[in-house]
Amino acid sequence: MMFDQALEWILTNFVLVMLLLAVLFIIFHKSIRRNLHESEIIYRWVAFFCLGLTGIYAFVLHAFFPNLAASSIGWSTSPFQYEVAMADLAIGLLGIL
Repeated sequence: MMFDQALEWILTNFVLVMLLLAVLFIIFHKSIRRNLHESEIIYRWVAFFCLGLTGIYAFVLHAFFPNLAASSIGWSTSPFQYEVAMADLAIGLLGIL
């Protein structure tokens, strides 16, 4: 039961969780490798977690669970969600790359 609640909280607050993961990886990365500039380290992890993984997550929601995605943001389901899903996929892939 507790795992279900934790998973629901993570999926509901996915952007916040990804931001916290990015911060943790920034701290961990800085403690291991010092040859990169601090701004480059910050950019890499924020781009990966906050843009990449969040974009892919939003793509999956809009493309495969449109009713859930629309109701969570107060929209009604429409064909426009497919366009939003494709935009989220593009942003997610660019963030990961």
